[in-house]
Amino acid sequence: MTKVFRDVQVFMTAAGQSIGENNVPQSSLYHNLIVEEFNEYIQARNANDDTEIIDACFDMMWVIVGYMQSRGWVIVTGK
Repeated sequence: MTKVFRDVQVFMTAAGQSIGENNVPQSSLYHNLIVEEFNEYIQARNANDDTEIIDACFDMMWVIVGYMQSRGWVIVTGK
């Protein structure tokens, strides 16, 4: 699981986003992305579309980790 946290952290840093501190506007963005991805999951689940369900699940994992890092809750160091 550490790799996911590290990969999101690398992406956020490359995108100029902050990590390791509570960034309210950034965490609000990630909150909205969580809601959006969850709604996509519900639609895919209702349509019984496994491909879209998997896509939504992975996207939710990514944006939830982004939210956690935007709040300063998770920082991964090393490789």
